[in-house]
This record gives sequence, structure tokens and C-alpha cells, in this order.
Amino acid sequence: MLLEVLVAFVILAGAVILNLRIFGEGIRGLEAARERSLMMDIARRELARLELVPTLKTGGLNGTGDGFAWSIEITQQAGKPSAAKGVVPFRVKVKVGKDSRPGAYPVAVETVLLAVPDE
Repeated sequence: MLLEVLVAFVILAGAVILNLRIFGEGIRGLEAARERSLMMDIARRELARLELVPTLKTGGLNGTGDGFAWSIEITQQAGKPSAAKGVVPFRVKVKVGKDSRPGAYPVAVETVLLAVPDE
């Protein structure tokens, strides 16, 4: 009888440990999803800020905020200016990560914005 109780406690302990590990993985996954969501919000915010600027200049911008680093690459696409006041397409890529090391940007948003070139 004592041996049966001991075996039951060992099985119960194994099940509790397994459940705690699964719970811990879930918490880590939730934190990673929260971070990714914050990075996406920063990327959207920086892109919205660029949409409000009437002129764009080819080049790059870097910055930090809310515990994350972001990088913006702006390149003018080939093509003629449109008849609407010299508006041309610019390819804009916003990358956000925990730090500013190259390749450390897990979130990237890329789009094309129409703007007047800033000479």
C-alpha cells in the first residue's frame, strides 16, 4: 500500500511539473506576442508620420522609443513625376526591433508613398 501511494505521488508530481512548464511556455509566448504588437504599432506610427509629410528625401532615418529601435529606408522609385505637382513614388521600409543591430529587426513594414521629392 505504501508503495502504491509513493508511485501515485511520483505520477502526480510529474503531471504538476509538466503543467508548470506548459504554463511557462504560454506566458513566454504571450510576452513575445505583446512585444511584436508594440513593434508593429511603432512601425505604423512612423509610417503614418511619413504619410503626413508633403515632401520626402531619399535616405535613412533611425531612432528609438518605447524601448525599441526603428529604422526607415526611403528610396525613390524610377519613373516620371506625375502631372500632379511633380509627385513621384517612394518606396518606404520601416523596421522595428529590440535593438539597432543589423538584422535585429523582426518587424518590417514596406509600402509606396507618393510625395514631392525634397531636393
